[in-house]
Amino acid sequence: MFLAIDVGNTHTTFGLMKNGAVLHQSRIRTHLKKTEDELTVTLRFLEGLQDVARDDWEGSAICSVAPPVNKPLSTAVQRATGMTPLVLRPDMNLSVRNRYERPLEVGMDRLANAVAGVERYGPGLVTVDFGTATTLDIVSKDAEYLGGVILPGLETTADALHFRTSKLPLITLDALECPEGAVGRTTLHAIMSGLYYGSIDAVEGMHARIEAELGYPLKLVATGGLARVLSGDMKRIHAVDSDLTLRGVYQIWLRCSPQS
Repeated sequence: MFLAIDVGNTHTTFGLMKNGAVLHQSRIRTHLKKTEDELTVTLRFLEGLQDVARDDWEGSAICSVAPPVNKPLSTAVQRATGMTPLVLRPDMNLSVRNRYERPLEVGMDRLANAVAGVERYGPGLVTVDFGTATTLDIVSKDAEYLGGVILPGLETTADALHFRTSKLPLITLDALECPEGAVGRTTLHAIMSGLYYGSIDAVEGMHARIEAELGYPLKLVATGGLARVLSGDMKRIHAVDSDLTLRGVYQIWLRCSPQS
């Protein structure tokens, strides 16, 4: 069994994996000030974790964009499983070559998506992750990570519309669904249309622009909490893979773990 952990700005996702497949996935809110004890208790109550004997663990790795969480979370994993997790870094020897101008600036989750995308769908692709930020990451046909695009995520946009205006209501994304047409007949409908179709058009427009810039077609692979909601109206989508980041964490661990 393998424990893959993706620490995002808003949520932390735990994936209990076996032979590279995700058996259970759990999410908690990322909190920068949680103690080692609090995180240990959380881990021990994750679905499926208490059923794994210590001798059955293959390993664990943490992919994090919130550095203050890394040390207490690593200690909690060690307490709960007996393993010391590998904390992934952008300067590791990855299966894709990092061509970012400043390689250490790339979010590790973005590189994990790129690694898993190539492993599952082949090089020449764009991964789009619908999270706190919507990120597009490009891997060339030669399996080189070229860089990407960062847009405000849907929840970030919805919050900004509410808190930066006097009258617009706050839209909760658990209620997000395809609007009945692009033209909003009510304020709620208008905001929903902007969030839904605006996100789709931004991603597909950027995908077309990136293909034109590179001069060859690129598969578009979507992940993140809202990927399945939005993908039904995305004409350019190649695949939706909700476990993409966790798969990437596992692939990087296989390649970079000291015991590999």
